[in-house]
Amino acid sequence: MNRKVAIGCGIALLLFLIGVGAVIYIVPKLVRRGEAALKEGLDKHNRSVAFEVAWRPPAAALDASWFPKEVGAWKLTTQEPSKGILRLNIDRPGQYGAYQSGADVVEVNIMPANDLEKDALISRAQAALSGGSTYSSTMGNRSSVRTNGDDYTEMWWLKNWMFIFHKHGGTDPESFIEPYLTAVQAASPEAPAR
Repeated sequence: MNRKVAIGCGIALLLFLIGVGAVIYIVPKLVRRGEAALKEGLDKHNRSVAFEVAWRPPAAALDASWFPKEVGAWKLTTQEPSKGILRLNIDRPGQYGAYQSGADVVEVNIMPANDLEKDALISRAQAALSGGSTYSSTMGNRSSVRTNGDDYTEMWWLKNWMFIFHKHGGTDPESFIEPYLTAVQAASPEAPAR
């Protein structure tokens, strides 16, 4: 009996030491990954805040200058007035444009919205998109909603203008948004020289 107890205790000790070793080995890696993810998130947020502060609209009213012909590999295929966005339950007039790169299409809707109106527009859009499997996040003046796995809607509010980006399939439109807004700002008479 003593031999069985000794073997059992030995195995338990060995398992304990393996567990401690795994914790010593794995926990620092997890902490470094967490720190890197947090730093990346903060850097992204700080870049976005700096971008928002520096951004200037290209004109006082919506016109063609709000829709550059090209944004990197993306080409403007459509630009027209809009009476709203039915799928988001938004009935506010604005301008609509569509950009295409290969088979991917990003739709852009722009409408005037003051600081008080932006929250109502974001809430209305999130409520309209709440069916199905939905992921939603809001940070500052930006809101992202993903429905059914690959239907993306990003809303950015900048200086009394609501930008609503929509992309179905593939990846979210995030890699399009800042280059687009930078191209729009470049059309501004107040844009800094580059």
